[in-house]
Amino acid sequence: MIYQRLKKINFYLYGPFIVLFELVLIARMVSLYYLVDPRLDSLISWTLVGLSIFLMAEFFIERIKNKAFFLSDILLSIFLIVLFVSMLVNRGYGIFDNLKLIMWQGIYFFAVFELGRRKSKRLLVLFESVLIAVWFLLVMIAVVLFITKFSNSFSFDKLYYGVRLGIVENRLYGVFVDPNYASTISLITIISSFHLFTVLGKNKLIKSFLVANIFFQFSYIILSGSRSAQIQLVIAVLICTFFFLLKSNRVKKYLNALILSILAVFLVLGSFQILKQAWVWTANSVKIDLSNSGHSNELSDSLTLSRNDVDNNSDVSNSRFKLWKSSLEIFENNPIFGTSPKNLYIVAQEQTPKTYIAVKEQTSHNFLFYLLATTGIMGTIPILIFLIINAKTIFSRLLLVRDHSDDYFQYLFLSLVGITVLISACLVTDMVLVNRLAGFIFWFFAGYLQNSNTLTKK
Repeated sequence: MIYQRLKKINFYLYGPFIVLFELVLIARMVSLYYLVDPRLDSLISWTLVGLSIFLMAEFFIERIKNKAFFLSDILLSIFLIVLFVSMLVNRGYGIFDNLKLIMWQGIYFFAVFELGRRKSKRLLVLFESVLIAVWFLLVMIAVVLFITKFSNSFSFDKLYYGVRLGIVENRLYGVFVDPNYASTISLITIISSFHLFTVLGKNKLIKSFLVANIFFQFSYIILSGSRSAQIQLVIAVLICTFFFLLKSNRVKKYLNALILSILAVFLVLGSFQILKQAWVWTANSVKIDLSNSGHSNELSDSLTLSRNDVDNNSDVSNSRFKLWKSSLEIFENNPIFGTSPKNLYIVAQEQTPKTYIAVKEQTSHNFLFYLLATTGIMGTIPILIFLIINAKTIFSRLLLVRDHSDDYFQYLFLSLVGITVLISACLVTDMVLVNRLAGFIFWFFAGYLQNSNTLTKK
C-alpha cells in the first residue's frame, strides 16, 4: 500500500526533480550566480534532497519487493561504503563536508541513475530540451560579449579564479565560471541536438533551431580555447562517423569506415580553424564604443585567441601531468582508503606539502587519479568495474546489432554523451565526487543506456 502511494506521488515528481536539479546545476556554471544570496542555493539544494528521499525510497522498496538487485547496485553501494570508511579514517579533514559529498553521491547513484533507468523517453526529451534551450541562451550572451570585445574580471573568494566575464586571457569565458566545463556542455548539447533530430525532427521550426544551436555551440567550443573540449570533439566525431557509416550500409568494412572517420575528423578540425578566423575577423570588424560601460578596454584595438599559457608553455598538458604525478604521490601515502573524499589539497598540505597539488591548491584534473588519491584502491576498483562493464555493453550493442533504424542512432547519440563526459573526466575533475552538471548528465544517461535493451543482436 505504501509503495503504491509512493509510486503515484513520485510519478508527478520525476519531471520537476530532473528540471530543478538541471537548472540549479546550470546556474552554478554561471559566475554571476555566486553573487546571489547563498541561502537561495541552500534552499534549492535541500528541496532536491527532500525530493530525492521520496525517489530513493520508491526505488529501494521496489528492489526489496521484487528481490531484484543489479550488479551496478552492489558496485555503487560498495563505493559509498568506502567513502564513509575513508571519511572515518580521515575524520580530521572536514567530516561535515565529506558527509555532504557522500549524500550527493548517493543521490546521483540511487535517484538520478535510477530515474534514468526508468527509460522514460518523455523525461529524457524534457531534460535535453531544457538543457539545449537554456544553454543556447547563455552561449548567445557569450557570443555577444565576444563580438563587443567585452572583458572584465574581479577576485571573488568563492571562485578559484574569481569572476571572469567576456574575453579573459584570450579565451571566451562569456558568463561561465570555467570555459573548459562550459565547452563540454556545449558539445553535449550538439550531440543532444542530433538526438532530438531523430525524435522531433519533423517540425521544421525545431529543426532550424537545432541547426542554429549546433553552429553556435560549435563556435563557443572554438572561442573558449578549451583543448580538452577539442579532444572530446575529435573522439566524438571519430566514434559517431565510424558507427554511422558502418550501420547505414554505406561502408561494409571496418577499415574503410575507420579511414573515412579519420578524414571526417580532419574536415571538422579544418572547419574549426576557418570558423575561428572568421569569428576573430568579425569581432575586429565591429566597432562598438563601450567606453562608458565600465568594462575593460584592453581588447578594444585588436582581438586574438592565442593563449599565452599554452603557446609559451613547454608542458603540453598545461600542468596536468604534474597534478597526476602529485596524485600518485598522495595515493602512495594512503593506498587503501585514500586521504579523504573532500579537501584533497588541505590533506596534501599537511601530509605531503611538497607535492604540486599542495602547492597549487588544485585537484587531480582526472577522475581516476582523483579516486586513487581520495578513496584509495578500495574506492577506485568498484567504479572502474562499473565503467568497464557498461563500456563493454555499449560497444557490443553498437557493433553487433542489425537494427539500422532511428532506435540505433538514438542509442549511438546517447552513448556519445556518456563517452564525452568520461573523456572530460580524464582531463578535469568530473563525473564522480563532484556535484556538477556533467556528472549529473553522465549518471542520468548511464541509467537510461543501461536499460536500453531494444537493440537486436545478430
